[in-house]
Amino acid sequence: MNAALSLPALKARGIELWAEGETLRYRAPAGTLTPDLLTAMKVHKPELLRTLKLESIAAEACVSLSGYITASQLIARLAPEDLTDLESMPKDSAVRFLRAFATACVWTDMRRQGIAPPGWTHAAHCDRCGPVYLWRTVRVAGCPWCRNRRDGQKIPRPPVTPK
Repeated sequence: MNAALSLPALKARGIELWAEGETLRYRAPAGTLTPDLLTAMKVHKPELLRTLKLESIAAEACVSLSGYITASQLIARLAPEDLTDLESMPKDSAVRFLRAFATACVWTDMRRQGIAPPGWTHAAHCDRCGPVYLWRTVRVAGCPWCRNRRDGQKIPRPPVTPK
């Protein structure tokens, strides 16, 4: 499938696609769908249907993360083998898998910006970074903030109480 047939490219041209079972439906402004484009859509119908199904599952997985990650951003971060695995999963399993992956992506992005992810409210101690916020109070030899420290990026610090 070429770039002109990608969902974002079609959407940019005002073409709306959706699936009804195994039928590919579309709505487009007059004159937008050329005979060549219609032929290409018919040829690549199975790929377009797979992409629409994946977009729908990814959108459902991203609902609780609205404002942090979109379905298309999530799909772009998947490896090709993940896409293959998702096609063979039942829908509820695919949504759970993508929701967990989306949460990990968002938390990683937050950490790289020096923001403690939700639930990371416990003062902990990393032997390399010193006092940090984690999901529980522990002492560790290395933590998720070590990359920020190594790269000279911000690490949110809990208040240190004097002994």
